[in-house]
Amino acid sequence: MNDDERSLLTSWVTDVRPFVTLRETMKWSLIWSGGLICVGLLTAYMISFDVSPAGGAILGVIVVGPVAIFGIICLCALFLMWSSYFRCSWVHRNFMRHDVPEIRQALLTGMVSVRKIKTTAVIELAEFEDEGSGYVFDIGDGKILFLKGQQDFPVNEEMPWPSTEFEIVRTYPGDRWVGIFCHGEKLVPVRTVELSVCKEEVVWAEREEVADGDPESFVKSLLAT
Repeated sequence: MNDDERSLLTSWVTDVRPFVTLRETMKWSLIWSGGLICVGLLTAYMISFDVSPAGGAILGVIVVGPVAIFGIICLCALFLMWSSYFRCSWVHRNFMRHDVPEIRQALLTGMVSVRKIKTTAVIELAEFEDEGSGYVFDIGDGKILFLKGQQDFPVNEEMPWPSTEFEIVRTYPGDRWVGIFCHGEKLVPVRTVELSVCKEEVVWAEREEVADGDPESFVKSLLAT
């Protein structure tokens, strides 16, 4: 384990507070709930008016419509906020239960698993709906490396990517993803293929595999027929 890898892993276990906290969620829940209460009070106040049909129609267009829209926005905000809290809490619990012990063990032993890659050519699969880009690298000896997923980018955005030389690092033991560390020059893709024209299982999958063949033939095998 080198200094960059140790520094990255240490930063992951130094501050392990949840990204979305119960306190913040409760605070914003009170704000949006206050908006709903205001909508209810305003609605009850308008119902108390005795107006003509024509006046009611005008009142509905000017006041009731916007109030109803605001009420719907408050309900949607509350739903999205709590669903985000429960989802983030689940992710955080899993991180604390499974990932943190493996990271601390790796820091203790000072060992990581490293796959070193040298390449001369790459075909890029352009990202589709935030599912991560894909890369088909020519790694020589009639073999390719296929990377596809949201995590397949360098640990430092200043590192050239894709690169002629890089390392894929994982914890050992545990095989937990650490990141990609680039040491070569920026590699300009031979061409770019839209992920949207690939098979569905390719679009939504996380992939890291070495296969026989050349990049062009491998990319053709990924395309939807």
